[in-house]
Parts: sequence; structure tokens; C-alpha cells
Amino acid sequence: GKFDLLIDGEGSYDATKDDAVDGDSITATVPNGNVDLSEAAGTDTSLSDYTTTWSCVEAGSGPADQNGNGTSIADLPVGAGDEWTCTITNTRKKGQVTLIKDIVPVNGQLSDPGKFDLLIDGEGGYDASADEAGDGGQVTLTVPNGTVDLSESADGETSLDDYTSAWSCFEQGEGPADLAGEGISIADLPVGAGDEWTCTITN
Repeated sequence: GKFDLLIDGEGSYDATKDDAVDGDSITATVPNGNVDLSEAAGTDTSLSDYTTTWSCVEAGSGPADQNGNGTSIADLPVGAGDEWTCTITNTRKKGQVTLIKDIVPVNGQLSDPGKFDLLIDGEGGYDASADEAGDGGQVTLTVPNGTVDLSESADGETSLDDYTSAWSCFEQGEGPADLAGEGISIADLPVGAGDEWTCTITN
């Protein structure tokens, strides 16, 4: 979350700040005329991970004199004595994770109800669960970013000892299986901005 800020005034009345973070600002004093303001991605930051809007307020003129979308503000009209404050807001795109239950039955194994409790455990309290999920049951969680843990446990009279378990995960549009493994838990699934992960635990 680092951004390079620029105020480009006429006649080289400029101001810049590299790797600005949340709450940082720059100020330029200009004689008159139009001013362009913009930002670029800073260190290890990608603008494609964010949606971006901007707003500008001239002191005493109300809540939003000008506003729009994008990372640049063109031709802001600065008159004599004006005091403009502009804000560029970057909202990180969220990711989505879905956990699906897949059960492969065994003929005659009718005494086992085949019910599982599903859990998606995200960072910062972003959790989702589904109890007593049967074949085809699922749970979905939207998370801001970071890593996610997924798991299942046996519910009621279901016993995990009656099953072998494996899992697979794919990110939308990237093929049939980006990640796969054995067992009933998936640790540290990397969820990037805008990702749509689908994971399946097969018993």
C-alpha cells in the first residue's frame, strides 16, 4: 500500500512524495491557473489490486466540489486565494474463497450419515462455516487479502476414520488444480486482490 504522489502546477510549481502510505499528504503553493494531481504505484504495490476514486474540496465550499474515478485529477482550477484539498482513495479489491464438500460413497455403507462441518478461517476475524454439510455442500467467504485456512471435521455420527481425504484448489481461469494435497485441512491459501478460489475436500 505505497503510492507516489504528484502535484504538477504550471511553471514547475510541483510537489512530490514517494511511497506515501495511508494519511500521508503533499502541499504545493501555486500562483494561479490549472493544476494536475496524480498518483503512481510505489514500492511493491500494484494499482490493479485497487479501485480508485478522488474528491476535491475548496475551503468553505462544501463537502465535494469535484470528484471522479481514477488515479489522476486534471486541470483543477486554482484561483487567487483558493485552498484546495484533494483526496485519492484506493480501496483494495477483495478475494473470494469457496469450500465444497465432495463425498465418494461406498456401496452398503449406509450407516454413516456422511456429514461434515466446513470452516474457512481468514485473517482478522473473517470466518465462515457450514455445519452438517453433505455431498455438494459448500461455504463461501469474502476476504480483503492475505492467507486463508480451510478445514473440515466430522459431524455427529460421521467418522473420519471411515474415509480417505484429499483436497484441491483452483483460482478462477487458471486451470483445473493450482494446489492439491492429502488430508482434511488446507493451510495458508494465498488470496490476492480479486482472486476467486474454489477448493474441494473429497472424502
